[in-house]
Amino acid sequence: NAGGVRLTIPHGTTVTSSGADWDGTIALPTTTTVALSGKTVRSAIAVGAAGHDLAFDQPIRLLLPGAGDKKVGFIDRNGTFTEITQTLTTDTVSGAATELEAAGKGEGKIRSGSDLAVWTNHFTTFVTYDDAVSGGSDSQPGTATLKVYGYDGTRSTTMLGTTTLEIGSRDTPISLLDKAGLDYTNQGGY
Repeated sequence: NAGGVRLTIPHGTTVTSSGADWDGTIALPTTTTVALSGKTVRSAIAVGAAGHDLAFDQPIRLLLPGAGDKKVGFIDRNGTFTEITQTLTTDTVSGAATELEAAGKGEGKIRSGSDLAVWTNHFTTFVTYDDAVSGGSDSQPGTATLKVYGYDGTRSTTMLGTTTLEIGSRDTPISLLDKAGLDYTNQGGY
């Protein structure tokens, strides 16, 4: 459900995990919802393995459709946001690897037509955004942290991992589920 995001892992890439219990599964990119103070989030794409930091021995390419004119950054597992400032001049594995190594960076970006390619040696949540327009004190949104557990028909499961959302004065728990993109049925307030 990642809106056309394309993930390319070059042939021969070695991946390592932060945890000995990682089963080798790499989740496909999925859309998630995040809020960043002072920024207007355009998209948030989670990729990797829940609960594990994955690192690669050569850069991986993540193509973000329609994001060529956006800023981009990532949120690590601890919730820390880092802007990707390294602009690359080439959109190839060897070129990106050379430029990232020379700059001492683990990630870089390059515009590809109207799209944005992110070259990275780790997986996490990648965020495209614009800087928010400054305004009065009433312009600062609030945030809510949302995590949803539910029953998938056979077992209890996490339906939405911990997600931070911008909230407005008229938001309700149901409107937050809408913002998070979850499918649900409202039955008598439950």
